[in-house]
Amino acid sequence: MRKTKTNNGFKLNIISGTYVVMMGWNLPKEQCNGLMGFSIHRESPSENESFFLKGMKVFNETDPGFPPGSMYNSSEHPIQGFQWSDYSAKPGLTYIYTITALKGTPSNLQSFKSVSLKVNTESPENGDQDIYFNRGIAASQEYVRRFGNLRPEDVPNGRGFEWLSRGLFEALESYINNCVPGIDELYIAAYEFYYSEVLQLIKNAIDRGVIVKFVYDARKDSPKIKNREAMVHLGLDSYEFKFERTTPKSYISHNKFIVKVSNGVPKSVWTGGTNFSEGGIYGHSNVAHVVEDEAIATKFKSYWDALIEKPEKSNTLKNRVEEISPLPSGSLSNGTHIVFSPRKNLDALHWYADLAKNA
Repeated sequence: MRKTKTNNGFKLNIISGTYVVMMGWNLPKEQCNGLMGFSIHRESPSENESFFLKGMKVFNETDPGFPPGSMYNSSEHPIQGFQWSDYSAKPGLTYIYTITALKGTPSNLQSFKSVSLKVNTESPENGDQDIYFNRGIAASQEYVRRFGNLRPEDVPNGRGFEWLSRGLFEALESYINNCVPGIDELYIAAYEFYYSEVLQLIKNAIDRGVIVKFVYDARKDSPKIKNREAMVHLGLDSYEFKFERTTPKSYISHNKFIVKVSNGVPKSVWTGGTNFSEGGIYGHSNVAHVVEDEAIATKFKSYWDALIEKPEKSNTLKNRVEEISPLPSGSLSNGTHIVFSPRKNLDALHWYADLAKNA
């Protein structure tokens, strides 16, 4: 959601996602004399909460002497900038943000102007496009504030991993566990494919009678060795629907997707930048994207079929990929569009760069 409001020349812009609300504001330059900063107040009617957001910078004059890394209310130590983000929002809720310009002195702050906006955060499960962002390394300071220097595996009850995942692993778990034997099939393409928790979900699905077929990279020692070790550990090394990518040699198979087929028809695809590894899910800053669209899922299934053909020459795969996903021409229509790789030239990269540049 994007919203804008101006009150007596004080303008506030807000973009709300699922777990993050980004704010930017503008106070006319001629009104900034004596400005000490801005307080940010958040109210959530549905959660019956009301408080000021916090920052890490303080005035020397009113510094309470807390240890490094402490957080301070922006009403007492205002934000000295014109943008801020709230990383503690929750999905599918209504929030009211009030930005107040403060003047005066550090020990006697005075409200000058305020502007408020009511926004709704998005729900990850939103129509036919579901988006999940983990916290990963971007939240390292907040992780330390919550769990100290404990490694995630040492945090009781798995709360460290749960916090880092921010729903991403749980969504993957649901995507696999919801498969119905005799109806649903899964087709997986992976680069790093060795996180035991994910492989156990897959093995459980197989044991329930769900048809699962997967292809993973096995051309270089990393990740080939870990992938193969994981197969042995879970007893999948002799599984009949396991395929290894060993050719062509010139590039990695950097795939991370799952196609769900129901009653013989591709229905949805799990994709994004998240490897099926502990680091991919919890450590790196990553996103998972579920597209519930038969046409898109069908293209991903065709791409999966091409991956297991083991072409000896790279051009064989490139020709097949460009046949499945020709480069779009002209203006894009509304909806989801697919451009797979590898390709025979850089036209797709130039097209993508132009698309971003002219957005």
